[in-house]
Amino acid sequence: MVLYNLLIFAFGAGVWASAEGRRARVLTAAALLGYGACSTLGLLLTPMELRGAGISEQTRLHIWSTVLQGVFIAAVLIFGAFVQGTRFRRYSFATLAVCVVSGALASLQAAQAPMRWIGLTERVNIYAWMVWLAVLALSLVPARARIAASPDDRRPRGRMATSDRSARGAPC
Repeated sequence: MVLYNLLIFAFGAGVWASAEGRRARVLTAAALLGYGACSTLGLLLTPMELRGAGISEQTRLHIWSTVLQGVFIAAVLIFGAFVQGTRFRRYSFATLAVCVVSGALASLQAAQAPMRWIGLTERVNIYAWMVWLAVLALSLVPARARIAASPDDRRPRGRMATSDRSARGAPC
């Protein structure tokens, strides 16, 4: 979790550096940094006790820390929805819906004794969030860098390919 939080801070700093005055990116970066700070403090100050330990003060603090992290995740998804175009906005709001529903289900299950499905709902929540982060990261890579990194970029195209063939004596 420490490495995860360090990567969140680095990603937030990278989004901030790429903002170039764009409000959606600045707010997304600020929310990412807030999430990273809340996640780090939650890890260090309010670790979760074993599930069978009952509801202690430590467990209550962990629950409130998790709620605060959820607020920051929602803020990142909402602000981040406006970083790219309409398709990314739809994807962001769909991810927000998945996170809200699976988070609500996990919290309802946490209040029950057997908690049979809590692991599944928690994983749906966190994996939806992590995939969204990866998609955001890829969407922020400049198009020039993606094209230059593609293996197809080495092949000649268009007129140059035709003139190149004719220079070697190949039929056009």
